[in-house]
Amino acid sequence: MKKKPKKSVAVSSDRKTGMKRAQQDRAKFLELLFQHGELSIDAIAQALRISGGMAEYHRDILSAGGMITETYTGFEWLEGSRRQKYVLLPRGREYVVKCLGA
Repeated sequence: MKKKPKKSVAVSSDRKTGMKRAQQDRAKFLELLFQHGELSIDAIAQALRISGGMAEYHRDILSAGGMITETYTGFEWLEGSRRQKYVLLPRGREYVVKCLGA
């Protein structure tokens, strides 16, 4: 019977660090919306210094959690394409106030 190789401490440590970073980025994402009202994914990605794809990933998680939603009152036109903006929902606002102390 073959023994399974032990997981590297560095790998599991990296995963923890990566998860912590993702949680911090989502918290900052919510804080940005709290401070600015509505922002596009591009603006959020730029402010957080992450890729647009990573910002979209965080948006999907926050949206599924009922913390943010698209806004139909504000959008940007960039090179002829519409960039939807996002706003906090009451649950997201409550999280920022209670957990982040904004």
